[in-house]
Amino acid sequence: MQNREQLVPLYQKFLSGECTDAELNLLFLHFKITSLEDLNKLIRQELDSVDDPSDVTFEELTRLAKVHDKIKADIDLGTIEKSSSYIYKRSLYSLMAAAAIVIFASLGIMLYSHRDEVKPQHLAKAEVVEDVLPGGNKAFLTLANGTKLSLTDANDGELARQAGISIVKTEDGQLVYTVGNSAKEAANAALFNTIETPRGGQYQINLPDGSRIWLNAASSLRYPVAFAGNERKVELTGEAYFEIAENKTMPFKVISHKQVVEVLGTHFNINAYPEEASVKTTLLEGSVKIRSGNNTVKLRPGQQSLVDQTIAVVEADISESVAWKNGKTQFSNADIKTIMRMLSRWYDVDVEYQGEMIGTGFGGSVSRSKNISEILKLLELTGDVHFKIQGRRVTVMP
Repeated sequence: MQNREQLVPLYQKFLSGECTDAELNLLFLHFKITSLEDLNKLIRQELDSVDDPSDVTFEELTRLAKVHDKIKADIDLGTIEKSSSYIYKRSLYSLMAAAAIVIFASLGIMLYSHRDEVKPQHLAKAEVVEDVLPGGNKAFLTLANGTKLSLTDANDGELARQAGISIVKTEDGQLVYTVGNSAKEAANAALFNTIETPRGGQYQINLPDGSRIWLNAASSLRYPVAFAGNERKVELTGEAYFEIAENKTMPFKVISHKQVVEVLGTHFNINAYPEEASVKTTLLEGSVKIRSGNNTVKLRPGQQSLVDQTIAVVEADISESVAWKNGKTQFSNADIKTIMRMLSRWYDVDVEYQGEMIGTGFGGSVSRSKNISEILKLLELTGDVHFKIQGRRVTVMP
């Protein structure tokens, strides 16, 4: 008998269609299944015994999930009567939303879908011609003199010196600015650097004032080599997480799409991709002031501002806002196009759509270290969408 810790990875492999014959035998042995006839009997027993999906146990759900990919074959073989196949599938898929939460939570993965109607006809799996690996620590640094360095290809160690400032690349994907003895010279020089991440890239920058900034994919940050005057000012395109060193005499300002954020010392995230509907600033610690046009608001920790034509303030989902910085792709009640924009930036893929996309709200949390096919397969378990991968192109179909 296999214990739960041993079986969980087998369930994951089964659902992704990767189980070997030996692994399938282990699952069949655990559930005491020796034939398709036994399998069908177990299915009917499980469905007959469940009145309320909220009462479903882990064991019941894993049995249901286990036969998920066997339904069509069983019906084609005639081992489940065709006259009852629609009712069977409808009952099974009514339970799959609950099943996904329980099973994937045990795997460190959660996925759910808000939908009004079960659609058992959507059984296709992600058609993988070529898989796509996740992004990593990739960026380009443009120095004040116009020299452009690939941080992906550069050796670890000191990359350059500018007006007494040492610029060092570390082995764990950080760019560190260190002030030497000539800090005044650097401040007076008014030199600016720009770091930009491609699609599929991310990077961390440690500025001379002690502030730390994490840059998400397809983003850029322009900043002075050393801060001077009565403020510290940077310019952001895309998304970044900021941990700003406190300096009451020099406020820190982030200029981005549609807004300016002013802080003294605090932790916050800005999502300012031009293709998104609004600019989102999420505050974790301290306080920030958001200015857009003639409008100004202050945020408390746990709040998020949404800037479009005006500024709205809402309670934030902190874990979702900074999930990318913590190595996760996370979304809550998001439509498929929003999710695919996130995946497009991190996996450096182009996305096209075939057919009309319904307004289903998806939610989930998945490691950013997984290949794209694994995330697409999980999304397909909702029954509302499926995908085809060809090279670096993903086709989305209802």
